[in-house]
Amino acid sequence: NNEPDTVKLIYIGPSLPKAMLKSNRIFEGTREEIKKELETVLEKFPLVEKLLVPVAGLAEKKDKVRTAGNILNKYYSDIASAASAMLEKEV
Repeated sequence: NNEPDTVKLIYIGPSLPKAMLKSNRIFEGTREEIKKELETVLEKFPLVEKLLVPVAGLAEKKDKVRTAGNILNKYYSDIASAASAMLEKEV
């Protein structure tokens, strides 16, 4: 079976401006398909990829995103500040 594995990933980062990507959005497909679908988002916010987690590990990862000092929490904050910087530029 050479089929790439399909995965179910959920984005646990902040919602992005212009409805580019909402928090808790679920993606299903191969990792490649999901990355392709998010291509334009990932160009602007490369860290988004780090906050796409398997639905199966959701509870644990959500706790980590909320915990200061955890790398997932840092990604979340970095994406949030990049998103607000982007909004300020367009005003």
